[in-house]
Amino acid sequence: MMEQDIDPIAVPVAQPTPYARAVPLARAARLYLSPHLQTRGEAAVDAAIMLAATIASMVVGGIGAAILGTRDVGIAFVRQVALQAIVSLLAVRFLLQWRDQKADAIGLGRAMFWPSLGWGALAWVAAQVLNVLLVVVLWALLGPRFFETSIDDKVQMFDFLADMPVWWTPGAMVFIGFYEEIVFRGVMLSRLRVLFGKRSIVWPIVISSVIFGALHSYQGPLGIIQTTMLGILFGIVAAWRRDIWSCIVAHGMLDLISFILAFFLAPLARQMSASMPASQP
Repeated sequence: MMEQDIDPIAVPVAQPTPYARAVPLARAARLYLSPHLQTRGEAAVDAAIMLAATIASMVVGGIGAAILGTRDVGIAFVRQVALQAIVSLLAVRFLLQWRDQKADAIGLGRAMFWPSLGWGALAWVAAQVLNVLLVVVLWALLGPRFFETSIDDKVQMFDFLADMPVWWTPGAMVFIGFYEEIVFRGVMLSRLRVLFGKRSIVWPIVISSVIFGALHSYQGPLGIIQTTMLGILFGIVAAWRRDIWSCIVAHGMLDLISFILAFFLAPLARQMSASMPASQP
């Protein structure tokens, strides 16, 4: 049998296109904080599940640490952080698998190391400046009375941090920044972005930050305001960078350096608390 001549021009050949190669590279940048990530109904359910899981993690962490009881403050703290993180991150994993999403959907896509580290360091500096300005403004608006209870809260927190062993706590403080950013800037912010659609990124940042601050109520009124404002700052960084790696760096640095400074600030906070005039009815 004679071989049939085939005209090569008539045979369709799949040609690679620039778009086909560009999609995987640009996907992570477009997916996080996209208003089209999922339906609004799915986003509302996800946000509710994540909020419930976060509250549940705090309860489980406290109960678990009490049940596992130990006299070592550092070990008890690490256990509580670990239990909270396990519950929260399991909820994140469940949502990603349920929605058939990858890590880039919550801002954990591929990112260059040095830019993320640099932006994280800048965000940490901005956080310090923001804290100072916030204290000055609150002092001018509300006067010293507002700081009476706030300083007492800070004394308790600094005493708690200063009593923890150095070999346990630094890793735990960095890890807190890691999983809290995944929960609040990763899941909560991305879902609220879908709920508000294309209108604005401002309200998703504000609402997720208010939730973030409210769940830090154990730090007292000043702590709630500070964490809310820090949440707004980190939300802006996440929206600007289109990932949460820089937020994780900044949050981890913030918590770690707070632990280090606690050794020096605890005596000063105690002195300020003792010198505060008694509240008048």
